[in-house]
Amino acid sequence: MALIGNLKDLNISNIIQLNCMEKNISRLSIKAREKTGVIFFESGQITHAEFNNLKCEDAVYKMLEITEGEFKVENGITAPGKTIKTSWNSLLLEGMRIVDEAREQKDKTSERLSEEIRKVDGVKDVLVSNQASYIINKATVIGELLNFGSFHQSHLNTKDEKMLIIRRDPYYFEIKMNSNSLTDMVDSSINNILNRQLVGG
Repeated sequence: MALIGNLKDLNISNIIQLNCMEKNISRLSIKAREKTGVIFFESGQITHAEFNNLKCEDAVYKMLEITEGEFKVENGITAPGKTIKTSWNSLLLEGMRIVDEAREQKDKTSERLSEEIRKVDGVKDVLVSNQASYIINKATVIGELLNFGSFHQSHLNTKDEKMLIIRRDPYYFEIKMNSNSLTDMVDSSINNILNRQLVGG
């Protein structure tokens, strides 16, 4: 019987430890947005891993960065081949080091983006986060269920202010604007900043 759950409740490092310590023969499958990955376990070790176009150790390291999505653990499934020789605890240690370094870099980029966006005429405040707010999560789920595609951007208007919400992986931007701001001009300026900083264009 498969174990199915959400990565918010049980993270990938804990699932790896559980399967390796119990010496399970199993396959962990994850789905995070449009990305999928698998990790195979046998005799207390990770034997093979794939994540999109990555394989072996690099796939494990990338999956350790994922904090949101669904997972499924199925027992009795063996890997197509044994491609990983590194011990599971060494993989976790190195993976967590890489995750920490990536998080520090994201924080620096987040601060730089916040400063630039705040300089745009008409912007009152900006929140940059690596986690989607409740409303963005719901918009993403509804869009995918109705085959509208993934959530990328939206405008919200209230009596006193306007809000622009933009998703640019791995960031979510919630930008508050003055009520008399020209939304299209602010939108264009901010997207130019994001294209320059995140895409290098």
